[in-house]
Amino acid sequence: MADSYQIVRLKKGKTNFEIMAAPGSVQKFRKNEVSIKDVLVMDLIFTNQSKGDKASDDQLERAFETADVKEVAKTICMKGDLQLTAAERQAKVDKKKSEIVGRIHKFYVDPKTNLPHPVARIEAAMEDCKFRVDPEASTDKQVQDLVHKMVSVIPLKKSEMEARLVLSHAHMAAAQGSVVGRYLNVKQEKYDATGCSMRVTLLPGDYDAVVKQLGKITNGDYTFEILGSELTGISRVEGAFKQDDQKKKKKSTHNAPRGGRGGSKGKRGK
Repeated sequence: MADSYQIVRLKKGKTNFEIMAAPGSVQKFRKNEVSIKDVLVMDLIFTNQSKGDKASDDQLERAFETADVKEVAKTICMKGDLQLTAAERQAKVDKKKSEIVGRIHKFYVDPKTNLPHPVARIEAAMEDCKFRVDPEASTDKQVQDLVHKMVSVIPLKKSEMEARLVLSHAHMAAAQGSVVGRYLNVKQEKYDATGCSMRVTLLPGDYDAVVKQLGKITNGDYTFEILGSELTGISRVEGAFKQDDQKKKKKSTHNAPRGGRGGSKGKRGK
């Protein structure tokens, strides 16, 4: 289809009726923002535009009870199926792809680290699987299909992460609502003279947001460790994860990060 126009098709009985519409004009017409004259590229009704077959007055009268082209075009424009331009189709595919990748990033983890795969890694695995995105199909169904194929490329596990968060009393009020309750569900909490230690759960895809927000409200004065990780001494360095072989405990402790960096026990990630 040429990008200089879009086809709007309405079927009446066994006959298709089509108009050629200016790109982007149909949605505006349906919102009463433009008139039908702004929509029509040609003042013609077709039964098959690609073959140049025009609808006769008799056909229009039988199907629409009028042979007035603009009146028929209004009906087709309001009730017909809009055929998308190449750019619009690609935009829908890109939007659906983003939804699928976002869903996997949010709800699935690498079982070796119990942390979410970076979005770029998920997109690369998607390409390796040669997965074709259907912009009209259910996002949930496509996520299931993709995960089934992608486990042969990258390890995946649908999971809720469990972690321990330690905050001082000075930061508890700021954390409530901005982190705790928003991203973290508290399963257990213990207060002492210095602050509160919480056992929490979170979605894998919220990990980055949690670390960023905690750093912002505490200036790095917090401890946040992922429980059950097979890697030891995980430290976060600008979106990447590194293993500190000298650390034997399974945790990530953030103290005094600079420029978005964090590390174990106040040291900057290497």
